[in-house]
Amino acid sequence: MIVQRLRINVAPGREVEFESTLSEARQVVFEADGFRRFAVDRGVERPSTYLVQISWETPEEQASFARSELFTRWATLLDPFVVGTPLVECFEPRPSLTL
Repeated sequence: MIVQRLRINVAPGREVEFESTLSEARQVVFEADGFRRFAVDRGVERPSTYLVQISWETPEEQASFARSELFTRWATLLDPFVVGTPLVECFEPRPSLTL
């Protein structure tokens, strides 16, 4: 399994709209092969910053989503709220180090 982490900066004052649209956009991700989990956190010091974490069964399934029509739908929904380019990184969980 891998965890894809997206740090997204939202236009200040549009957080409520973004969260509403993100609820719709996550339904698109749910349709993707290899999807396992979706989690969202909002910044405390910077409330216009969000950390979206999507867990995938394999790196190949995540890459396949990134090249798919589903990704285009996802991005089209969220783009109006995003400032700059989201920081996207993938991680491999280390359960033996997790409390």
